[in-house]
Amino acid sequence: YKLSEEELLVTYEDRTREKQYEEKLRENEKKFRELADLLPEVVFEADAEGYLTYVNKMALKSFRYPRKEFLRKVRLYEMIAPEDRLRARREILRQLRGKVSTPPEEFNALRKDGSLFPISFKVSPIIKKDELQGMRGILTDLTTQKKIQEHLKRDKIYLEQLIQMAPEAIVQTYKDGTVVNINNEFTHLFGYEGKEIQGMVLEKLISGKNAEALEEALHIRDTVSNGNKVEKETIRYRKDGSPVNVSLLSSPIIFEGRMIGYYTIYRDISEQKRNEKITEVILNISTAALIATSQKHFFRVIKNELEKIVNTKNIFIAMYDRENNMLHFPYYVNEKNGKEIFREISADGTISGYVIRHRKPLLLRAEDINKLVKQGEIEMIGTPSKVWLGVPLMVDQQIIGVISIQDYEDENALTIQDLNILKIISNQIALTINHIRADEMLRIAKEKAEENAIFKEQFLSTMSHEIRTPLNAIIGISRLLSKSILTDNQKEYIKALRISGENLLRLINDILDFSKLEAGKMLTENVEFNPKDQIKMLEQTYAFSAREKGLSMNFWLDKNIPDKLIGDSTKINQILINLIGNAIKFTKEGSITVRVKILREDKENIVLEYSVSDTGIGIPKNKFHSIFESFTQAERSISRRFGGTGLGLAISRKIARLLNSDINIKSTDGKGSTFSFALTLKKALSSDMEKKETDFNPEYLKGKKALIVEDNVLNRIVVRQNMKEWGMIVDEADNGQEAVEKVRHRDYDIVLMDLQMPVMDGYKATRLIRQLPDKKKSQVPIIALTASALLGIRTQAYEYGMNNVLLKPFKPDELQKMIFDLTVNNK
Repeated sequence: YKLSEEELLVTYEDRTREKQYEEKLRENEKKFRELADLLPEVVFEADAEGYLTYVNKMALKSFRYPRKEFLRKVRLYEMIAPEDRLRARREILRQLRGKVSTPPEEFNALRKDGSLFPISFKVSPIIKKDELQGMRGILTDLTTQKKIQEHLKRDKIYLEQLIQMAPEAIVQTYKDGTVVNINNEFTHLFGYEGKEIQGMVLEKLISGKNAEALEEALHIRDTVSNGNKVEKETIRYRKDGSPVNVSLLSSPIIFEGRMIGYYTIYRDISEQKRNEKITEVILNISTAALIATSQKHFFRVIKNELEKIVNTKNIFIAMYDRENNMLHFPYYVNEKNGKEIFREISADGTISGYVIRHRKPLLLRAEDINKLVKQGEIEMIGTPSKVWLGVPLMVDQQIIGVISIQDYEDENALTIQDLNILKIISNQIALTINHIRADEMLRIAKEKAEENAIFKEQFLSTMSHEIRTPLNAIIGISRLLSKSILTDNQKEYIKALRISGENLLRLINDILDFSKLEAGKMLTENVEFNPKDQIKMLEQTYAFSAREKGLSMNFWLDKNIPDKLIGDSTKINQILINLIGNAIKFTKEGSITVRVKILREDKENIVLEYSVSDTGIGIPKNKFHSIFESFTQAERSISRRFGGTGLGLAISRKIARLLNSDINIKSTDGKGSTFSFALTLKKALSSDMEKKETDFNPEYLKGKKALIVEDNVLNRIVVRQNMKEWGMIVDEADNGQEAVEKVRHRDYDIVLMDLQMPVMDGYKATRLIRQLPDKKKSQVPIIALTASALLGIRTQAYEYGMNNVLLKPFKPDELQKMIFDLTVNNK
């Protein structure tokens, strides 16, 4: 169809999709440029001639160009330093052909201001319609990377130098223990050079031929392989096979989360270990010195300890006798026989004598010894030593001996260090020897003193027995006679006899008690007692004596004091007897008051104050202290007027102090005195089931059957007559054997047993009675009668089965109360 001139053909083309593509392209390009601006690298595009057509913000920052001076005005190769441009153009062409350099080539880039900085780049071609239109790429600033590499290189050099300069041996290995590198100290410590051990296994290398060391080393490697660090003190072996004490630290080398090897640091602690051993040896010798009781044992300890650090096959200790210039050898060990020999030689001509004369330690080699021989200083005695070491033993600047070690084969067996060790311990050895000598002398003196003390005690006991036995008869019979019908003169004679006997008894008791206190052999005992009975007994004991002098005797006891307390009632009685006896003796008229009151108490304890007051002669205040001294009274004339030894108050104070108390005094000269002491006593535990005791009543003794076992006829008479007065039925035996037979065939309520008798003593008789098959007979109460002053007599009597002990001469009321307690109250 052909259009006419009036017709017009209009054609429409829908370009909507094309517009959409263009819009999308612009949008993607915008995103690309925004992303490119965020990158830390330079992003660029260039046309076929190399002019830059696009750069991101990092390009402007890195090259310091404004954008308008950059685009289409600068070619890519112009951004490279002139000396690198040819190489850069070649690299660009290579990359445009699809070839990549590994690692990337590095170039110096040129900024606008002429400064250079290192870079690498990567480019790719822009091809349209099969024609190269240009290129695009990324340029990386290597400045930071170069700095890091420089730092790493420098750090590596520092580390390598540090490892080489380290005072410890350091080795680096792969996981399997193959050696990679060692430092100089490793070579010095173990003797291996770096090249000769590369590729060798560390654990096998320094374990020598020791299987245990190899097993331990492999275990350490396994532990480190699991990511653990190991620190240990152990022994490794040098190239020559010799052992060395080391402290090792082994730690894994981790790279990117995995172990690639490990390093180990070895420190030579041989000297440290030796010093530790030396310290241990010195400490052990010092400890032995503190407890040493025998020179021989102490010397063996020295030898055994020293051989831990030095060869002591030949060691001796020589003691120096200055007066005779002789050397005594209490300890001498020789390697040839290994035994101790004891001998004595003159100090002249010996090396030990040379040490003593010059007062200084010596370390001599064979040539030194020969030189001294040639100079005439010493003589060649015995087998010559290759090396001799000796140190003087000194106390208070006086040489008492020499300790020496020697070796017959190796002149290097002993060193100056060994000499210094001996110097350190020589003072301790000398002091200990001196102490042992002093202790030995003290022991001998002590044994002699103990022998004298035993002799003294036996003498006093014998004298006590020999005096008390007749005194018992004298006082006892005088008491019996005083109760019979007598003329006035006879009464006076009997009274004088009894008073003289009692004074003599008091004198003996004071001397014996004083001896025990001075010897520190008077012991205390805590037993249950009734303080009310105690005071009642004292009242019965002294009422007659007070009445005889026309004195009023008053006893006052706090009603709240418990019936049962725990303490040493015997010692309390002893103090009160002394104080009451003094009060009666030194009071001409008036009264005596014994008072016991409570000072304070709690649930478990009670504090009682015992006091004795009199209206006697009194004591001047300036004599308060001296009256407590032994063998001292307030005035010299008092002893002549009233008698006595002056020991009573001294003994009483010592006993009070033994009971953790003291005696206090209040007195007015000419008007009287008050003596008091306070004691803390325990309260006895009470029980509802406890048997109630019967109050003392002599009537209960009537009809009781008693056996008196006593070899002294007069003493038997005294006991028998008192018992008969109490209504008791009395039988007698004059030795222990007869007593056993009588108990076997008859029933008795009480047995009074003398301890020292012919045929069989009281101890053996009591033991045989306790072994009788008849229970009633074997359990008969037995009271020991003794005039002995031996310490421990009471304890010994109890051990043999006796129930109580009564010391002769005794007071009838004491015996009466004791029999009552055993037969009526079963105490």
